[in-house]
Amino acid sequence: MKTVPSAMSLRLLGALLIGCFLGAPAVASPITLDFENQRDVMTGQVPDGYGGVHWYNLGGHPDYIGGYHNGIVSGSWTAYNFGGTAAAIAQMEFNLYDGYFTGAWRDGLELEVLGYKDGVQLYDTSWIINSTGPTLLSLNYTGVDLVRFITSGGSNVVGGGDGTQFAMDNLRLEVTKTPIPAALPLFATALGGLAFAARRRRAQAVS
Repeated sequence: MKTVPSAMSLRLLGALLIGCFLGAPAVASPITLDFENQRDVMTGQVPDGYGGVHWYNLGGHPDYIGGYHNGIVSGSWTAYNFGGTAAAIAQMEFNLYDGYFTGAWRDGLELEVLGYKDGVQLYDTSWIINSTGPTLLSLNYTGVDLVRFITSGGSNVVGGGDGTQFAMDNLRLEVTKTPIPAALPLFATALGGLAFAARRRRAQAVS
């Protein structure tokens, strides 16, 4: 499971990406991700690179109970945030248009979606979602390199479990810029540095 980049780490990401390489324009075309059978058999993570982006703390989930079932828009799979904790998607530059979101276990679940570019927060929007069915969220976050999903609150209404997980389906996005091939290792190093920094902060908080 990948560590979600924190807000404090975003400026480091931006500096590394800008200083290391220029981006190659992607063939821009919006795509809809339905997450069908998109789960790494070892980690449960949505496979890295699915839809042309990087996934953090997001897993694939087959049809189940509560919001995992009610939130299905197409097929029989959704994506969800592991443990109900913060999740993210990233790429050098992309547009995130919309998607369907459902509370897995809770009604009145608050979902906050933040968009960044080069470490600067450009977007911050919150919605209330429920377990009874999917809500189409119109985001229209353009020219971002990182989008974070944070959930909180709500009341448990589904038997068999509880937590601030959401179910996500039919996410529509468009990758507009990717690292040039020679710079891919640098891009990976930048993202890996965020994960290391987050682990170090957690260790310091525990000690």
